[in-house]
Amino acid sequence: MEKESYFVKVPKGKAGEKIKELNQKKELRVELKPKKEGEFILIPIKGNQTSPDGREKFKVRKEHKSVKDTLKERGEKIKKCRYEVIGEIAICEIEGGKEKEIAELIAKTNNVRSVYAKASALEGEYRVRKLKLLYGEDNPITTYKENGVRIALDVKKVFFSPRLSYERARIASLTKNGERVLVMFAGVGPFALVIGKQKKEAKVIGVEINEEACKYFEKNIKLNKLSNVECFCGDVREIVPKLIEKEKFDRIVMPLPKEGEHFIKLAFEALKKGGIIHFYTFVKRSNPLEDAWKKISQNLNLNSKCLKLEFWRKVREYSKDIIQIVLDLKKVC
Repeated sequence: MEKESYFVKVPKGKAGEKIKELNQKKELRVELKPKKEGEFILIPIKGNQTSPDGREKFKVRKEHKSVKDTLKERGEKIKKCRYEVIGEIAICEIEGGKEKEIAELIAKTNNVRSVYAKASALEGEYRVRKLKLLYGEDNPITTYKENGVRIALDVKKVFFSPRLSYERARIASLTKNGERVLVMFAGVGPFALVIGKQKKEAKVIGVEINEEACKYFEKNIKLNKLSNVECFCGDVREIVPKLIEKEKFDRIVMPLPKEGEHFIKLAFEALKKGGIIHFYTFVKRSNPLEDAWKKISQNLNLNSKCLKLEFWRKVREYSKDIIQIVLDLKKVC
């Protein structure tokens, strides 16, 4: 049996990594088998986030059953069952009962050792949440792999989202060797690590206020043997002015979608003319660009006229009325 699907086309040597990345982003059509085309592999995708290379027919994996399929076969009526996989850990949201049974199913389907449930919203300056163990070993430390880098972290002590893996690859592809890049709110270093790994002659600096995240960021720099990436631990408002005393940045990444606009003026002042700011924010689904520009203008005043929109895209769904977007902004004056 075959089904038609959107697909992405990648060289054979990069297929395994790409399949894992797409699976973590929930964009891989896991029920369909990838297929060869010369020196390339065609990977079936859902086509809702990743830009597809076309449509093609793929064989159906008869043996594959997703968590959703299994629950449906069992006749289980669950109000909500969402999860994301970070290395050997799954973090889930389950509503409607049978948490532990579903957690075990998630573990076996995704081959993870621990399944945690979200027990609170993101809280505090460090944007971390409480987690409750549902299945397996109570060990929150794991190593996640994406875009050719390994990222060690503690899911209970730091914020991390695997859903931004495409964005990290996109920005790394835009970065040129020789650029000086700043990653504000760098966390355990995912943006900085991916950029530094792919552009060995770029200088990448990450600034992070959470001391636990800084420890893992430093560890991850060594883990990936990167000499062009550096971590500064502290408040961006104190550190960035010192970093630009001798030279400003060619590119600045701002992956803080909630209230990140309060730091847009600092980023603008730290950017060279002709440089790019990658600004992430939560906006109303009904009018995303207008909402984003309102935030920028309110915090930059007249200087907002010195930023030109080069590109924007929806990054992910957040709620019924809110989405996360990214704007690539060029400093023109």
